[in-house]
Amino acid sequence: MPTYKMVVFTNPRDHRDDEFNQWYDERHLSDLLSLPGMKTAERYKVVLGEGWRYLAIYDVETDDLDGLMTEMYRRVDDGEIFMSPAFDEHYNLFAATSLGPMRTA
Repeated sequence: MPTYKMVVFTNPRDHRDDEFNQWYDERHLSDLLSLPGMKTAERYKVVLGEGWRYLAIYDVETDDLDGLMTEMYRRVDDGEIFMSPAFDEHYNLFAATSLGPMRTA
């Protein structure tokens, strides 16, 4: 089955970092991990680069990436995946597949 890394760059609304981080850590990650094919999730604070303050990386395993994304957006639209008012709706989402094995030093 194909595997992917889904990478999402996000920002909270102004001065709502605590609320945003609490929602993301305590609710949003669990909501997304309930989707079929979502395997792992890890969050980061961006320390180098402009425009984004937070980053999440998800490991995904699915034969139907488009179907997974459709289901995710359906759940958001239906309110099954709650989106905090602290979340700035402007975000960047990328999905990528590996070009080869991971290398180490």
